[in-house]
Formats: sequence, C-alpha cells, structure tokens
Amino acid sequence: MIILSDLCGPFIIGGDACFGIIKEGYGKAVMRECYAHLGEVGETYKSLMRGEITEDAFWQEFYKGKNWPFNKDLAKEMLSEALTYYMPGTLELLKSIVAYPHDSYWIRKIHTGVPPALYIASNFSHERIAEVRQYHPEVFEFAKDTYWSCDLGITKDSPEFFERVLWDLKAEPSEILFIDDNRDNIMAASEVGIAGILFTDVKNLKKCLTRHGFEFADKKAS
Repeated sequence: MIILSDLCGPFIIGGDACFGIIKEGYGKAVMRECYAHLGEVGETYKSLMRGEITEDAFWQEFYKGKNWPFNKDLAKEMLSEALTYYMPGTLELLKSIVAYPHDSYWIRKIHTGVPPALYIASNFSHERIAEVRQYHPEVFEFAKDTYWSCDLGITKDSPEFFERVLWDLKAEPSEILFIDDNRDNIMAASEVGIAGILFTDVKNLKKCLTRHGFEFADKKAS
C-alpha cells in the first residue's frame, strides 16, 4: 500500500497560518480582501504552482491595482513565517504506520501486515520547497519520495497529476490512499480511482485510517 499525502494542511498549517498573521497584524477586513483577491488571481497562482512563473511574477500580479498595507517583501516574510507552523500529530500518526513494526507508538496492526510507503504530493512553488525542507526536515525523513506540481507542470486538482504518479510508481489506483485538505484535489484523485481522505484534523484522520484497516492503540492515539 502507498500513502500519498499533501504537505500543506496535514503537516504544515501554511495558508491558514498566513491569513492568521494578516488578520492579527492588519485586521479581519484586510485578511478577507486578501483571501478574495487570491481567488481573483487564481490562474496566475496556478501558473506559479505549475512552475511556469517565478514567485516575484506572481506577487507583481497580486499587487497590480491594489494598495495593500504591506509591501511585497513583507508579504514574503509573512508566508515564510506561516510555513514554520506545524500541524501537531500528523507526522507521529503516519510515522507509526510507515515505520511499523519498528516504531509502534500509535499503530497496533496494519491490515496487510506490511508497512505502506509514504510519499508527499504538494503544490508548493520552487521558491518555497527549500524553506519547507529547512523548517520541517522530520517530515521528509519518513517520506520515500516527493511529487511537486512545479516539477510535473500539473496541479493536484487535475486527474493528470495522479495519472503521472501512478505511472511513476507503477502502481494500481487501489494501492494508493490519498490524504489532502482540498476537496477539489480529492475529487481529481477519485477520477482515476484513487481513494481519498479529506483532512480536517488528526483525530478525524485516525478515524478514516481505521476504516481503511489500520488499528491504533487508543491510549496513545487520543
């Protein structure tokens, strides 16, 4: 079995943390306006995620016709700070699965008896990958490999992304379990037959993994 997991959401708070920083520093109205504008420049944002443009080119579009209370450099700093925020529990949960039986901190039984391999799939831009690896090396210690949209030229809301993953892993869709906090990405995976878990929090992730045949030690997993 293969577990393919998103990075920002399950492991790193990321976007939500960035909007939280904006809200704390500039107020709820500015935060909402930033969120809405991100949707307005969505195609440019996707170009960034596909590796077609640089982050500076994205920020140029983000600032076009807007007078934000923070400049581009400060926006980058806020994003860098947001990427340091860690989602507690996810790594420990998945580590107990992929390291089983050597590390049975949470996991008690795996339905196949064979630990799955963990792979990371993310829409992070080239400019942010090095930061994430620097801030969270422990995440990648247990991941066998990564799939970046900026390398593949395809974002995770496209079934083609998952077709490429299947081809690369020489795997059948039934062999993969995909974890992501974006419903569009989950739907794209389902179009090629990959089962998905919509991540909301670690407690719900554990419940979903239980439905897929994993048993956890309740006294350690609560």
